[in-house]
Order: sequence, then C-alpha cells, then structure tokens
Amino acid sequence: MVFISSHGSVQNGVAMVCLFNCNASQFGNDYSFGPSDMPQPWNGPTWLILAACEAVQPNAGWESLFGNSLHGILGYNNDVFDFTDSAQKQLTTLMIGYDGAIDAWGKANLMNSYTQFTTALVPAANKADAIEAPGGPHYGPNGSINPQYYTWNEDSQMLSVQIATLSSAPTSTYNLVPEAMNESYWYNYYGGTSVPSVTSHPSANEDLYRNQYTLVDHFLASGGLLVANPDTGTAKGFSINEAYQYALSWINSNGGLPGDAALTYAGQQTVMPTSAQSTSDQPYPNVRQYMFTWRHANSAVLGDSISILVDDAGSLTQESIQIGTRYAAGCRCLMPVYKLVYVQPWVPAYHIAGYSRMWRTLGGTVAPQAGTAVRASAYAYCGSDMMAAQSVATPCALIQQGSSTRQVNAMSGQALSVSETVK
Repeated sequence: MVFISSHGSVQNGVAMVCLFNCNASQFGNDYSFGPSDMPQPWNGPTWLILAACEAVQPNAGWESLFGNSLHGILGYNNDVFDFTDSAQKQLTTLMIGYDGAIDAWGKANLMNSYTQFTTALVPAANKADAIEAPGGPHYGPNGSINPQYYTWNEDSQMLSVQIATLSSAPTSTYNLVPEAMNESYWYNYYGGTSVPSVTSHPSANEDLYRNQYTLVDHFLASGGLLVANPDTGTAKGFSINEAYQYALSWINSNGGLPGDAALTYAGQQTVMPTSAQSTSDQPYPNVRQYMFTWRHANSAVLGDSISILVDDAGSLTQESIQIGTRYAAGCRCLMPVYKLVYVQPWVPAYHIAGYSRMWRTLGGTVAPQAGTAVRASAYAYCGSDMMAAQSVATPCALIQQGSSTRQVNAMSGQALSVSETVK
C-alpha cells in the first residue's frame, strides 16, 4: 500500500497530487505528480490511498495505471483539510481486521466526517479485496482493468435545518462534556462473550471490542463511539427515504437522537458504470449504501456528529423444486427429489453497516483566549478529535474557501483538525 496525505486537485482533466513544497513558499515551485508520471500499468503495491483534495475522480488519468498489480485507488472528490489522527488509527485497525478496502476507507472517514467525500476507483473483480500481502485470503486477482467509480451523491431535498454559528468569536476554551455511553450494551448487542471475541485497551483512553464480524470502539474522553460491520455491497432493495425511516427507528431504539440534532447530510453511495438493470424487486441496483448524518443545530459546537450507514442484507426467495425421483425401498415406490434454489423476487433486509456517534455539550471554562479575532463571517466552538485525550472546544473562525468552509483558530488563524461542512 502507498499512502500519501497532501494537497491535490484535478487540473484540465488530469489529477495532480503534491509531494514537496506544496505551498510553494520556500523553494519556488512545488513538486506534484499525476498518473502520467507513474508506470503504466502500475507494478507496485496493490493499493494507492491519496488523502488529498479532489484527486480521485474518474477520467482523470488513473485508469491507465490498472492492468497489472494495482487493485484500487482510494481518495476524495472534494476539498478536505485533514486526515485526522482518529481516522488514521481507525483505518489501521480495520485493515488489520481484513475489512474490505472500500469498506475500511469509508468507515475510517466516519471519524472525521469526510465519508460523503470519499471515492474509490476499483475494478469489479477487486471490490471485496482487503489491503493485505499477496497470497492472502482477501487479496483478489491482479491484472484487472476498467475500474468502477464509487462516489456519494447528496439528496438535498431531505435537508431543511441549518446549524447555528456565532456572530463573534468566543473568548475562552471550554471543556466538552460527553454523553454517557454504556459499553456493555453495545458489546452485548453484537454478541458479547457469547461469540468468539476480544476486548482490548489500545490506550488508557480507548476500549475496543472485536468479534469475527463487528468492531465496537469507544474513546473515553470524548465519549466517541464507532461501530463497524462488514458492508453487504448493495442497497438495491429500498429507497433513500425507506432507509432513512429505518435509520431513525434503529437510532431511537439504541440511544435516541439528542434534542438539538439536525440532519445535515443524506446521501447514497453509487457504483458506476454498472450493467445491472432496475427491476421491480431490485429498483436501485447501482446503490451500494445510504448515509445520514446529524449535527448540533443550536449549540455552535462543531466536530460532533451522529452518522449511520444502511445497506441491504436481503436475499432472493428460496424455492423448492423437484429435480427427479428416487426409488424408496420402504414403499417400493418412486419418491420425488427436491432442491432448494433462489429465485426472484429479492427480499430486502435492512442492515447497519456502520455507526459513529460523538455528542458533547459545553462545560466549564478551561482558559481565556487573548488577542484579536481573525476576521470571519461566522465563528463557533471547534471540538477536539474523537480520540483526543482531552475533550475541549477551541474558539474558531469559519473561513469560506471555494465551496467549502475551513475552521481555523479564532485568534491565531491556525488550521484546526475539525472537518465539518457548514451550510
């Protein structure tokens, strides 16, 4: 695997990623590379991860790298500002557990609210591959070409509430008080000790439960929770509105939505191109999963969110058909022989592929912030990362940058590791 975290863009239809002097501030020009600067086809590590703005999109040159050892390229199609510590840690944890690469990339980015910007270029033959050494059970074939494009599409019609910001900069840093989280409830919900599992403590701030199928990760200081289940690879049996109603029902049965939660993202991950055709029982064959995200509506605390991924664990209908006869000595007669087959219609079944939750309220003052605030159109309290050892809110300024909003320290102007689209 090659992992590059840097600046990126698509210029004149060609993807570019910076490797050196990316702000061109000290040594003159920066040094960037694109697909044409790499061997075609690529004969290096099987996965390329580009944590860089906008870099992984179709028809931007990456397709020419496939056909030898490359199994997939993971990245983003929008502006992103930081691949946070918790996202890096979660990606590593999911890779070690042999989660599929597309699955691991999406769920790691639940930690920094970037999942809706994640993209992948992966051939159909490699869509279930994990990131592992050659010869492993989840490795997949070499030589695949014609990668499919995995991307998220927002359904803006479902969104109506804007989250609150502040007209002036806060003057202090505050503690953030996490909501209570019952670890035992979540462990037992996914089998607890009744199934083969391991509970570990990677740090004094983290409790991690893992069985063959499910990961439950709890960060104590922030109260952050991540649940990761294997994706089914499809959500073809139901619509985004049906998925949303199920997501609401599931959350309400498992802790509920806070009173100030506002739906700020609703979308679907699609796979293109696909040869699958829509049918009455499988109306959405190119939809892989749905995602819904809620954030604070009124408190002006940024960085917290509740996100849920819903896909379809359904199956075709089982039917018993006669395939012949056999002689039965007891009755001296021919008895029918049956076989179970799967036929249409497809019977959908809602499935929670992923769930992340971090929800905090302002507590007491930690320290005053001295100085003159950065000029901005809006301000907020920017919360610390999910895996941070201290849960605090820093006064931040919201700087519009193109179609995105960047969060910087309200006094110093330094970029913060808070990733949230403010509408």
